[in-house]
Amino acid sequence: MGMLIKNSIVLVDEITRLTKEGMVPYDAVINSTVNRTRPVIMASATTILGMLPLLFDPMYSSLAVVVVAGLTAGTIITLILLPIFYSLFFTKLKKTYANKYLRMKKKTIILVTLALMLLGVNTNAQMSEKPRVIAMTDGEIDDQCSMIRFLLHANDMEVVAIIQTNSIFQRGGWSNAGWIEKQLDAYEQVYPNLIVHDPAYPTANELRSKLFLGDQDSTHIVVDTDVIRRVPGTESMIDPTHWADTPGSDKIVETLLENDPRKVYIQAWGGGNTAAKAFQKLKPNTLPSTSVL
Repeated sequence: MGMLIKNSIVLVDEITRLTKEGMVPYDAVINSTVNRTRPVIMASATTILGMLPLLFDPMYSSLAVVVVAGLTAGTIITLILLPIFYSLFFTKLKKTYANKYLRMKKKTIILVTLALMLLGVNTNAQMSEKPRVIAMTDGEIDDQCSMIRFLLHANDMEVVAIIQTNSIFQRGGWSNAGWIEKQLDAYEQVYPNLIVHDPAYPTANELRSKLFLGDQDSTHIVVDTDVIRRVPGTESMIDPTHWADTPGSDKIVETLLENDPRKVYIQAWGGGNTAAKAFQKLKPNTLPSTSVL
């Protein structure tokens, strides 16, 4: 959004400068557009090309589509529609009033900025569908750092559940240490500042209500040395049929059985056993059109 606004301001400012120097307004529009086309396209193309790899990433493909489409449309508006409207604006003026309307540069820039902002509003509307996310964490120090970043971006997603689990590195888990509760207490302290930037941030109590305990039984951890060669559809190495249900696995099952077509992103920072139990329970069921990533 900022790039499109800057491009428009640069173009309008160049047109105004040439007009003040005595050039006919129509010629000023043509010359300014020709002179600024290359840098505008180069700036937009750099960002667009940088976003192309994200089109193939399930997590960020929707963001990449919005950015690429928005920049493409904005560049077209800047280089084609903006000069046309500016030309029409000047051709309707009498020469005696030309100098008067030259002083309207700032107002014109504001109008162009508002138009681009409206374009941004329409683009943001396409991103209003937030991804649903379930995060499973073993509470190791790297996960504690990741959780801080997770909470920082909680306004960009719908947090369905945060499930405390174990892993081959943290066989007992860290749920008894209260680390995530401390992080949510810190989140609550900065919450008033967060909602200044985006009121979509969930409250600390909302996030506390989404905390669940997953499988922390160390006997349910299986190290598969052939994991690199294993592909979907091959014989499973474990059978969680007789494992006890946990609030975490039940929450995964409940979420995936909801009649909601939106994708569910299950982040396995740990807790492969919790997910295995959930998927084992789901096996006899026909899932709705939900996509699981």
